[in-house]
Amino acid sequence: MSRNPPLAPASSMIDPGSTLTWDVAAARSAAAAHLWHTGALWAHVQGVGALGESWLATGRVPGRVAVAAWLLEIGHGPLVRDTGFPPLDGARFLDAVRAPACVVSLVAYHSGARAEAEERGLARELSQFRQPPPADLDLLTLLELSVGSSGQPMEPERRLAEVVVDHDPVGRRAVERSRNDLLAAVARAAARVGV
Repeated sequence: MSRNPPLAPASSMIDPGSTLTWDVAAARSAAAAHLWHTGALWAHVQGVGALGESWLATGRVPGRVAVAAWLLEIGHGPLVRDTGFPPLDGARFLDAVRAPACVVSLVAYHSGARAEAEERGLARELSQFRQPPPADLDLLTLLELSVGSSGQPMEPERRLAEVVVDHDPVGRRAVERSRNDLLAAVARAAARVGV
């Protein structure tokens, strides 16, 4: 049985009772507080977050997608980790600190998380979160799959190959299972934003 995700020390994390407006600066700070020490993962998050910010500035993505771009891997943070399934742990944590529901849902379902939740026996737990609008999820998928593990620009097919190598056997099965759907999401989003 899962426990509630622990919060980071008050000095480094957002107060759950605050009335903070969740903008990209707040998301960047929250991601840094939990992921700065994770090496390549932090480099990837910084690349995805920076790309999301640049696309926000040019009107390619809405603010909620740019915020989620910074937060999509927060479930990897040691103070956030609970079930060991980062999309679920991240969504639970963000819900606990009162992030907007639209951002929480994007983190919960990003990059084929539904398939991985099914593979890990956590589909029921993931379903506690509403699914995000498909267009937003497509945009977040494009952002994430456009950045490699060390923060460099990367073609989505190559990024998926990189992700497969980085996952455990269950995660690899989930990525392979959702591969075509992820690439279709990338294509839809790329056509929408003109990249």
